[in-house]
Amino acid sequence: MKCGFKGTGTKRWLHYINCSTCCLLVCAACDYSLPPKKEWAPHTRCALDLPDFTPSATTGRVLVCHSYHPGYAWCRLINQGLSNGWESVPLEVRYHYMDTKRNPTEAWKKQAGEKARKIVDQYQPDVLVLADDDAQLYVGSAYVDTELPIVFCGVNDDPAKYGYPADNVTGFIERPPLIEALAFLRRFGLVNRLAFLSNDDNTSRGAMTYARNIYIGESIVEWRLVSTFDAWKKVVEEYNATMDAVLLYTYHTLTDEAGRHVTPEEVMRWTREHVKIPLLTFFEFGVPDGAPLGVVESGEEFGERSADYVLRILSGVSPADLPISRNTNFRYMVNTTALKRLNMACPPSVCSEAEQVREN
Repeated sequence: MKCGFKGTGTKRWLHYINCSTCCLLVCAACDYSLPPKKEWAPHTRCALDLPDFTPSATTGRVLVCHSYHPGYAWCRLINQGLSNGWESVPLEVRYHYMDTKRNPTEAWKKQAGEKARKIVDQYQPDVLVLADDDAQLYVGSAYVDTELPIVFCGVNDDPAKYGYPADNVTGFIERPPLIEALAFLRRFGLVNRLAFLSNDDNTSRGAMTYARNIYIGESIVEWRLVSTFDAWKKVVEEYNATMDAVLLYTYHTLTDEAGRHVTPEEVMRWTREHVKIPLLTFFEFGVPDGAPLGVVESGEEFGERSADYVLRILSGVSPADLPISRNTNFRYMVNTTALKRLNMACPPSVCSEAEQVREN
């Protein structure tokens, strides 16, 4: 498959929306062909190559608005990447957190969005960075086609849902490395009956919709989103008897029978004690939490690339001239404690390539 698209500005958005199913295989606005082999590696080339950039004289006010909370590992990784990207640049940076993982109700999200927009209006940043889907829906959508430049990152759903395309918006789409994960499972002989499982929130719905649209094969036989901890327990017990492995996305918005948030630590503590089949996660924190296998995305990548775009915009580049792209980096991880608990052996070739971690 080859995209071959060379447009910029609003046209590149329209191309992305019309060609969104290619975003695992080719980048939006990208001219890239898949290598002819079964185990694909992620590509790192975008057709809209950017010129070299030295940000030493760049200054400005930046507001970083996260969908989630400061203690969430994903937020910390994005922040680390941002810090790496604009290290030693004299920026004034403010961080705000909407806390929608621990408070997944619609009422909370709307209130959090109103609060965030008030902060944007009061702070008047030169660039607004929005991380993950809730920040786009409840904050970014209010500033479409305004003078405020927006850089988004970690967006799983179709950007059109948030009112994009817009010439004041650019950023980075998040796509789980599904093909690489399936290739990794094959090395453990786990290929016949797989399930995709996640909590039910905006991020997971976007990720699953994308994955189902691009997946061609027979190994993934079920796609499941659940909202409650009780439903999660039933699904895990069901999969013990019917699946060979589970592709585990996130487990951070589950609630109990009274509607109270169940911590991810409690969810994974129960899961570790009851699951009898391997879990493969797409996030770095999921492996020490209890998943034996991981083909994990890089939160730091999103932060570093977003910081680069911020500095370019502050230097005078229009967001419309910065290409929409997707994450390209991933790494393999194995949880040696979990492998031992499941009586699984790690092939020597895998152990030599993967980062080995112990359980929390």
